[in-house]
Amino acid sequence: MMNDTAYFSWENISELAHLEDHLDFASCLIEKYQWEQAVEMDFRARLQKIREKQGDKRLNISVVGEFSSGKSTFINALLRMNLLEAGVLQGTTVASTIMEYGPEYGFSALWQDGREEKFIFPDLAALKEKLNALAAWNEEAEGLSQLMVTLPSHTLLKHNLRIIDTPGLDATTHWHQQATIRTLQEVSDLSIILVDAVRPLPDSLCTFISNQMESILEQCVFVVTKVDLIPPREQKMMLKFVEKTARARFSLGNPLVLSYASLDVMRTFAPEAFEAGKYPQDPALSIENEGKLMEHTARQRAAAQAKKLLSLMDGIYGAISGSMEEMTADLEERLQVLRNTQQMDLTDFVAAQKRLQARFYEEGVAEYRSRIQQEAEDEDLSLDARQAILDALDQQSSTDNLNHYMHDTITADCKKQAEMILEVFRPYAGDKNDAVGTFRRRMQDFQRAFRLHFKDLKCIKPGDIQVDTILPVIEQPKIREIDLAGVYTQDMVKKENRWAGGGAATGAAIGTMMAPGVGTVIGAAIGFVGGLFGAGKAGINVDEMKKNTRLRLEEPLKKYFDEVVDGAQAQLNSYIDQVGAAIDTEIDRYLAAYQKTVLGWIQEEKIRQQQLEEKIMDVKGDMQQIGNRREGLETIRRQIRPEKEE
Repeated sequence: MMNDTAYFSWENISELAHLEDHLDFASCLIEKYQWEQAVEMDFRARLQKIREKQGDKRLNISVVGEFSSGKSTFINALLRMNLLEAGVLQGTTVASTIMEYGPEYGFSALWQDGREEKFIFPDLAALKEKLNALAAWNEEAEGLSQLMVTLPSHTLLKHNLRIIDTPGLDATTHWHQQATIRTLQEVSDLSIILVDAVRPLPDSLCTFISNQMESILEQCVFVVTKVDLIPPREQKMMLKFVEKTARARFSLGNPLVLSYASLDVMRTFAPEAFEAGKYPQDPALSIENEGKLMEHTARQRAAAQAKKLLSLMDGIYGAISGSMEEMTADLEERLQVLRNTQQMDLTDFVAAQKRLQARFYEEGVAEYRSRIQQEAEDEDLSLDARQAILDALDQQSSTDNLNHYMHDTITADCKKQAEMILEVFRPYAGDKNDAVGTFRRRMQDFQRAFRLHFKDLKCIKPGDIQVDTILPVIEQPKIREIDLAGVYTQDMVKKENRWAGGGAATGAAIGTMMAPGVGTVIGAAIGFVGGLFGAGKAGINVDEMKKNTRLRLEEPLKKYFDEVVDGAQAQLNSYIDQVGAAIDTEIDRYLAAYQKTVLGWIQEEKIRQQQLEEKIMDVKGDMQQIGNRREGLETIRRQIRPEKEE
């Protein structure tokens, strides 16, 4: 066993273990990678605690034991000061009491409600009186959280040491044990478990050790106190018993067990103040064991830091490893999706959808077409229009009036009646237009079918592909705008001597301007009637002229207004057909938009693949470093474990 305690100082072991370098590396890893918030907060908190411990150069030794196990006397012996009051009934401390070097006698009291009180004393006696009064069990002390005591102790200064006195483990309140547990887990570098030689390792102490100290048992030392109260021949047997029990009950492979005669050590600095034990011991052995204790503390602090770093590295390693596996699996899956998408042939699917949606469209607009057909088959539309013209004709009371009506008014009246017919059909090009709504429903159905087509295929899903629909614009049914009067008048002036013969030809030319095909017939009839006007000058009366005019106009008017009805119906049906034809066009545009989107995604994925492969290589390098560092830290831990005492 190495005896050079300085070699195992905290600074030396920390340097040997390269702990600062490991901390910097862990910090870089935390900054480098993206973590879930809870994981990152945990890593940062653990790293901060390790750094805080690294920055605190003092060794923190906590003393754990049951009431009356000799804790106060043992601590007084380490301090070489008679500070703590010993007594079986007086609990001595209800909160952790931390003792560290300071130039003055004093302490700070921290309460559970956040209050803090500080005291400075002129000497040890004044400090002891106040401290023991405050730390003893009473209602006021129940709210005490921690006492921080400063002492001008040579022992504390020499070993850069803090001694932490914990509440007795067999206290009657839960608060005692909770205060002890927090101290062991958050503050202590090494725990000294005091074993009363008169009553060694009772079940209550063993239960607490098993339940609360399992994770830090490697950092613990078993110190057997009151050895001066048992016969010398039993003292070595007692040490063997404690070691054997620690191995068996706590699964420790190499527990460090030391003996300590507190009263004999205390007599070295105050011979007259303390009585010797029943079987006095040479204090040199206890003082030598103090050295072993300090050496073990330095070793175990470095081991504890290395252990915490190892745990942190393991956490980071596991998180990065899992992340890399996810990234690699995700990359491979996405690459396979790209390959599948590029190889996918949608020709048959799209062709089938075009046929299906076209059929559904025709089924959807069938009622719309039927309503338009019903309007067109309504005989009253054409009949009412021509009857209105004939009624107006009958109302003419003289040949001059009749001539004026046929010359100036009949064309406008025909147009007016045609407009009235068209008013019946115009709503079907407006608010009653079902073609566009049916078309949009068919496109929505196609897009759903398109997305479902990819549901079980490992291909890039269409998602929400936006395509602006382009539909033909529906025109309101209308008739040609004409001005018949001027032409008819000019013709009458030129050919007034040829009423009956020339009037028909002139009317035909004019009628063509009114409405191709139909207007020609009506115009011819008008021209013929104009001839009759001339004949009227030769003696034909007005009633006879109206009768002959009606006979000539009935058939052309019927044909004309029927054509207006048929034209409106044909125009609406043509629009319905145009919208239906747009289904093919829009499906092709949607497919083109998808394919264009896929090409963009493929390009993005190629860039992402390259970036991800570079990142994976970087991660592998970090993981290799983590593995090497974990191995190095574990080696240090093995090196600084205490050797077996002979």
